[in-house]
Amino acid sequence: MKIIAHRGYRAKFPENTVLAFKKAMEYGADGIELDVRMSSDKKLVIVHDPFIVDKLNLENAYIISETPLEDLKKIPLGMKQSIPTLKETLENLNNETFIDVEFKIPEVIEPSIELLEFFGFKNLMFSSFKRGILKDLKNEFPSALIGLLYEVYELEEIDELFDSLVNDVKKYDADSLNLPIDFFRGRDHLIGMLKKVRDLGIKIAFWTVNNMIDFDSIDDVTDFLITDEIEKMMNRKEIC
Repeated sequence: MKIIAHRGYRAKFPENTVLAFKKAMEYGADGIELDVRMSSDKKLVIVHDPFIVDKLNLENAYIISETPLEDLKKIPLGMKQSIPTLKETLENLNNETFIDVEFKIPEVIEPSIELLEFFGFKNLMFSSFKRGILKDLKNEFPSALIGLLYEVYELEEIDELFDSLVNDVKKYDADSLNLPIDFFRGRDHLIGMLKKVRDLGIKIAFWTVNNMIDFDSIDDVTDFLITDEIEKMMNRKEIC
């Protein structure tokens, strides 16, 4: 099992910042997860939501796609951090670092791959809730894992979960099912189902796992555990 830092070491540092990513690796994470969007001047920026609010002036909200990088950089995130570009982030990481890159919009895919190749990053997963945009990525970047992200409401609507998940992997030429822990909590019979999924060679990632009870419930069926709580999860992993 790999412990992956959800937007960096988010429990202690401003999320999706260079500081959060560097601290995650310093504290022993096996990799990081980050979100890529695009500013109005076509710069790749690391931001989760389509908009961001200036915490020092709550009346100021910025739509990422409608705001140039120069203005986004002025938004304080705490601990002297600002919104980083993908380029800045990669420059501050060892290129052997495992990165789960969540693509928020299709427009960021090609330029992101170009940057990752330029800096020599190969230990990668490309993931998205918009699963259709991942379909042809295996041909473009064969060394990367392809991860299909699911929301709780999507899984609630599926009748034959095993068949549906396996069919999605085939349909999108994927390697990993990136699943919300909130859906599986307390449903032990589904954990057994996931063991059968893994027997087919399909990897399982869980997000966002932040407590020991959840960790213990999925320990046997997880390849990637995505968490805000790096130290807690690393310590639990060592005990197990």
